[in-house]
Amino acid sequence: SEQRQRTARAVRFAQPDIFWRSWRLVDTYTDQTGTRKAEIVGFPDIQFMHADCVFVIDGVQYPDIGPAELKRLRQGKFRTAYVTAAVNVSKADQDGTTFGPSLVALSYNRANPMSFAAALADYYEAFPVRGTARTTRPLFTTDGRVTWTAGQLDATLSAVMAATLTPAQRKSKTMHSKRVFCATALRDLKSSDGEIQALVRWSSLESLRIYARM
Repeated sequence: SEQRQRTARAVRFAQPDIFWRSWRLVDTYTDQTGTRKAEIVGFPDIQFMHADCVFVIDGVQYPDIGPAELKRLRQGKFRTAYVTAAVNVSKADQDGTTFGPSLVALSYNRANPMSFAAALADYYEAFPVRGTARTTRPLFTTDGRVTWTAGQLDATLSAVMAATLTPAQRKSKTMHSKRVFCATALRDLKSSDGEIQALVRWSSLESLRIYARM
């Protein structure tokens, strides 16, 4: 609603830290998974929740990760660390039977600016979400509670690109460009067509071939 958008804009300027940390979650998750904008915004009764993401450190799951584990991650005191994320329903699989309930595993890598796991750990250090709140609070919000609208995602991406890219570099780039990037990067890494189709969740191989070619 219009009132909700005004509230979100007010919060963005009042609390820029949580807004940009929240944007970083959107940015890194879509970079690494090629998720559609609609899946970030959510459907009327289906949202990504914090509980959909679980840290796994040296083989141990932490569904309610706390300060001690977050400090351990920041200090690099682990052998392996990643986040499993239960993907949202998609245009190609609205009832969650073709690709879901699937998990994607995203490596914790502070050296990688696209690491969603690192972005999520940083978010929790600044804005902890513990206990039952993990099942009731949406993951992708502008202020910790209010979910993004499609217009806010587009406007924020445009502003970020305007600040960091030349006009030529940002030409024709949208949130959907991340799906093209993800599929093409996976193809460059010699992933099979079936793997790419499953990860990016396209209903046909023809979609994959069109996007990867782009």
